[in-house]
Amino acid sequence: FTDVYNSLGFAPWMKKNFFLFEALGPGIFRLLIFVFFLFAAIFLHGVLAKVYSLSSTERRLIVLLFLLAPLNSARVELNVFHYTEAYFLFFAAWYALVSFNSQKLKFFAYILFFLSFQMFTMLVFFLLPVVHLFVLEQGANNKNVFDWIRNRFMLLLLPVVYWLSRVMLWPSTQTYHEITERKVNGFFVFFLIFILIVFGVLILY
Repeated sequence: FTDVYNSLGFAPWMKKNFFLFEALGPGIFRLLIFVFFLFAAIFLHGVLAKVYSLSSTERRLIVLLFLLAPLNSARVELNVFHYTEAYFLFFAAWYALVSFNSQKLKFFAYILFFLSFQMFTMLVFFLLPVVHLFVLEQGANNKNVFDWIRNRFMLLLLPVVYWLSRVMLWPSTQTYHEITERKVNGFFVFFLIFILIVFGVLILY
């Protein structure tokens, strides 16, 4: 079964789930699904606390909607446990990115973001925490945009590095979510060109 997973282009660190399943059984995964979604909601609340236009009541309603609405089957199906894991990693990374000034914690957030990209569509949603961080750090000041991009260049490169790694190191040999994959790949061709243009401008600047 791991060979099928490999052929679909899933991230290599997801193999640990097979070993855990064989060693501990399905019960531990049902518990982890509950814990991961609970903490993802807590992290989401922390992220929303940094959206100053939202009231406390609005933040709670959004978190409750996230917890209670049947938005995906990852809550009940073990075969898509990696989606639940990706949600947890993504929101933990987003919370660490916008809530702390420590460079060590921000670097830790970069690692969590990279791991969360095991859910391929997170590559596109990654724009949300980037824009959020930009607004928090720059506000209405648009004079030093290139300085901000230069300082956060490693963050901006994360999805590109993952995409290139997937293409070169663990490519898919079977069709999996073909439409989604095509859209994400098309987006990242555009994004890679954009990054190269920005990098060239920064060198000249």
